Parts: sequence; structure tokens; C-alpha cells
Amino acid sequence: AVALVHGDRLIGYFSTLQGVEEGEAVAQCIDKTRQRLPRYMWPELVHVKEWPRGRTGKVDRKALPVPTICVQATDLQLLDLVGCFWQICQVLRRDPAVTSVRSDFFTLGGTSLKAAALLSALRAQVPEAAALQFEELYAHPDAASLAQLLSGSREVLVLGPAPVEGLLPASLGQEHMLILQELHEGSSAYNSPLILKLEGSLDRALLSSALDRAMRQHLQPLVSDKCEKEKTIFEVLARHDVLRSNLLRDSDGTVLQARPAEHDASKACICNHLHA
Repeated sequence: AVALVHGDRLIGYFSTLQGVEEGEAVAQCIDKTRQRLPRYMWPELVHVKEWPRGRTGKVDRKALPVPTICVQATDLQLLDLVGCFWQICQVLRRDPAVTSVRSDFFTLGGTSLKAAALLSALRAQVPEAAALQFEELYAHPDAASLAQLLSGSREVLVLGPAPVEGLLPASLGQEHMLILQELHEGSSAYNSPLILKLEGSLDRALLSSALDRAMRQHLQPLVSDKCEKEKTIFEVLARHDVLRSNLLRDSDGTVLQARPAEHDASKACICNHLHA
């Protein structure tokens, strides 16, 4: 066996005795290296049928073949392979032209933080990876084996909105707001008053339409107009759950949130137009 460095890749060349199948020998070599060596020293393996030798009879290391990867895959495997390989190169900021689909993610510089970034990218960009778990990524750290895993019979997890009926546990942020409210009743710390001074003539209909479109784009509200003499009030009823949730405590003090129906929504924003 001979170990060489090609660029930033560690390549292990080996030969087998007559009668030993190549696949079985590769599997044994992988098991041995993973038992004895840390992950960053795991080599890519190349089977050599006949060693090239120089005039002295020693192995001619310069004549050893540069490893090339030939992957036979189905259409689905090929799509997954391209997706996994591309995301690995993006996360590690590596040139795909000098990176192998068999290269170990962690030997290329991957860390636990980068593995988290890769897992997030794969879940977002590769449909079959929607349910991919950390332990699966660690067990299949190269694009080829990962694509083979994803193209197998896996249940694709489709995420949808969770049911919102009844009482739900409050988030830490909501619990924090409730504690501050209990300590300082009547506080307006979470109110956001704003006064804008506009110069020139004001088109009420145009302003109403602009506010309507802006709020619908960002908050998906219900907008209604009420005219009272020289002022126009725009009442914005936000549809976002966080603006309609009531916080309460149960018998053991746990903070819960209750989400009322949309028609019970409270006023999230009131805009008064007054003539100067």
C-alpha cells in the first residue's frame, strides 16, 4: 500500500492477492482506516492491479494514476448527487472542479458548525433531504454516499402549518413580556407611537390606498376607513397570530397563549390624520 497527497486530497493506493474481490478489499480497508485513524486522515482509496516500478524495482509514485471518479447512478440519484455536491462546495467555498464527489466533507475542512449549515442548505435545496438528520450526515459525509442514501426509499417530509386551536405553550419572548407587564401594569413600553409631518396637499384616498397596500404586504391586515369631520382613522386589524394572542397562566403558573378568531383581532395600529 502507498499513500500520496494530491493537492489537498489524501489518496491510498492498495493491491490485493489473487482471488480477493476488489469490493471486499475496499470495504476492509475502509473499516481498518476508520478504526485506527482520525477522520481527517481517512484517505480516498484506489485499487491498483499492477504497481508501476522504476529501474531500481521500487514503486514509481509519480506513475501512480490520479484518482478519477466514475459514478453510475439513476436519474434520481444523479439529481441528488449534483444537489449534495454543489451544497458541499458552497458551504466549504471550494472549487467543484478540484473536488471529488467521494471526498469526505470533514476531511475537506468541515466542522460541526459547517455541518449544521450544510444540513440546513440540503433541507432547503434538495427535496429528498427534507427529513435528513445529523447522524445520517455524519454517517454519509461524502456527496456520493449521501446521494445514494437520499435516493433510496425515504419518506419525504412535507412541513405544513401546525394547528392553532386551543391553548399553546408561550415562547420565552412572550413569557418575558408577560412578566414585565405584571411588574409594571399599564406600561406603554411595547407601544410604538409615531407622528409624521407631511408638507403640501394630501390626497386622503391615495394615502389610504398606500397604507392599505403596505400593510397587506407586510402584515396581511384588514383595513377600514372611518371619516369623522376633519380626520380620517385607519384601523388596522392584524391577522398575525402574535398580534392576536392572549397570554395567561394556568393553575401551576405555566404561561400559555390563547389565539382568538380573526374577527376578535385587537387594534394593532391606529393612524390619525389631523389638519395642522
